[in-house]
Amino acid sequence: MQESGYGLREQSPRFTGQPVLLYQPSAPGEQEAVRQAGEHQWKLLQLDLGLQSDPEEKIRLLRAYVADPHCAHFDEAAQQLKTLADELARQRQQYEAQQARIIPDTQAWQKTLAAVAAASSPAEKRAALASYAEQWEINRLEALAQISALDQIKADEAQQARASADAQAWQWTLAEVAATNSSTYKRAALKRYADHWENNRVEALAQISALDQIKADEAQQARTSADAQAWQWTLAEVAATNSSTYKRAALKRYADHWENNRVEALAQISALDRQIRDEQQRAEANSAAKAGHTAAPGACETFTVNGVSFRMVAIPAGSFMMGSPESEHGRKKDEGPQRRVNIKSFQLGQIQVTQGLWQAVMGNNHSYSYYTNSGTNVPVDSVSWDDAQGFIKKLNQLTGQTFRLPSEAEWEYAARAGCNTPFNVDGQGRNKIEASEANFDTGNTYNGSAKGASRYKVLPVASFAANGFGLYDMHGNLWEWVQDCYVPSYADARSDGGAVETVSCQFRVIRGGSLCDGPRLLRAANRNYKTPDVRSYYNGFRLARTLP
Repeated sequence: MQESGYGLREQSPRFTGQPVLLYQPSAPGEQEAVRQAGEHQWKLLQLDLGLQSDPEEKIRLLRAYVADPHCAHFDEAAQQLKTLADELARQRQQYEAQQARIIPDTQAWQKTLAAVAAASSPAEKRAALASYAEQWEINRLEALAQISALDQIKADEAQQARASADAQAWQWTLAEVAATNSSTYKRAALKRYADHWENNRVEALAQISALDQIKADEAQQARTSADAQAWQWTLAEVAATNSSTYKRAALKRYADHWENNRVEALAQISALDRQIRDEQQRAEANSAAKAGHTAAPGACETFTVNGVSFRMVAIPAGSFMMGSPESEHGRKKDEGPQRRVNIKSFQLGQIQVTQGLWQAVMGNNHSYSYYTNSGTNVPVDSVSWDDAQGFIKKLNQLTGQTFRLPSEAEWEYAARAGCNTPFNVDGQGRNKIEASEANFDTGNTYNGSAKGASRYKVLPVASFAANGFGLYDMHGNLWEWVQDCYVPSYADARSDGGAVETVSCQFRVIRGGSLCDGPRLLRAANRNYKTPDVRSYYNGFRLARTLP
C-alpha cells in the first residue's frame, strides 16, 4: 500500500477488517481525510455484506469492523451484528425443531402406507391418506396425489355406471317409441329421456323436433283446408245477397279469422266501402237538393271586369270523406285521418285565373315562368298566396263582390265531384289518370297508367274535359292556392268545410299538382304547402265565392 499526503495508507478495494489509521490526526485537513477514509471503509463493508450469503461470514466481517477503535459507524455495525446473530440463532432453532419432527413424520407415513395396504375399500384408503395429509408435511404431496387418484377411480366407476344406466334408459325409450302410434306418447317418452340423460340427448331432441314439425304440418294442412272451406262459404254468402252491408260483414268475418284469401277479402271490403260512401254521398246530395239547400249542380254565373268575363260554377252542398284511405297508392301521412266534412253550397271558378283576367284587374301580366305560354286564356303563374290576396282585394273593389280563395275542404270536395277515387276526369271517378286527361309529367305512372310525352308548358285553360261538377284543370297544369294554414294532420280538423287559420301561420296550402309533377301529386287528397310569399313557377289559383 502507498501512503497518502495525510499519513494514511491507501485502502484496498475490498474490506479486510484491518485498521487503516496509523496515528491520531491533529490538523483539520487530516481530520477530514480520516473521516472520508472511515466512510469509504464503511461503504466497502456494506458492499461485502451484500455479496455474502453465509451469515457466519457476515458476522466475522462485522466483528472485525467493530474491533477497530477508529471505526466510524460502530453503533450501526453493532446493530447489524446483533440482528444477524439473532437470525442465525432462530434458524438453528428451526432446523433443530424440524429435525426433531422428521422422525415422527416418517413413522406416521409408514403407518399410513401400512393402513392403505391393509384397507379393504377405497374409502378406507382415502381416509388414512387424508389423516396423514392434514397432520404431517414431508409426504403430503404424495398423499394428496394418491387421494386424487382414488377420487378419479371413484368418478370413473360412477361415470361407467351412469353410462350403463343411460344406455339402458335409451333402449327403453326406443322401445316405448316403437310401441305406440301416438305422436304425443312418442314425444313424451323422448322428452323424459332428454330431461334426465345425456348420451343420446341430441338424437332424442332431433326426434322431438321432427315430431313437432309433423304436428305443425298436419295443423297447417288442417287450417288450410278449413280456410279454403271458410272462403267458399264467404263467397257463397256474398253471392247470395244484394246488400253491400251484408257482403261487407261476411268478408270482414273471413278477414278477421283467416289468412289465405285475406288480401282479396280486404280488397273487396275496400271496394264495398267506396260503393257505400258513394251511395251515401249521392243520397245526402239528393236529400239536400230536395230540401232546397243547394244550387243546381253545374249552374254558372258570369262576371265581367274591365271587359274580361269569367264564370263561377255553383257547387252543391253535401258531405264527403276528406283525405285518403290508408290503402290508397301514394298516400301521405298528412292526408289523414279521414273524416266526414259537411260543405255548404258555394261558387268556384270554372277555370283557373287567367293572364287576361289578371291583366284586366292588376294592369300587368304577372306571368314570367319558363314554362308559360302567353295568352289571355292561359293561367297566370308565379303567383304567391299574398299576390292572390292582393288580386282578390282589388277584384272585389272593382266588382262589389266577395270573391275569396276556396277552403282546402271546399277544393277537395269540388275536385272529387261526388266520387271517392283519386281522380275525377270527364265526369267519372278514376283510379288512374292518363296524358290525354290532364297536363302533368307523364314520364311517371300511377296505378298502371301509361307513360307519355310530357309537355313542360302551361296549357290554355279547359284543354281537357271537365269533371263531374263542370270544373276544368282540377288535376295538373298549375298548383292552386287555398285559404288554409297548413297543419300536418286532420286529427283535430273542423268538419264544417271552413278554412283552417292558426295564430302563427308559417305555411299556406296548395292543391292539385302541376305540369311538372307526377300523377301521385295530382290526386284529389294530395296536399302541399309553401310560405305565403313564395312565387313558384308552378303556382296559380282559382276564385271562390260564398252564395248569398
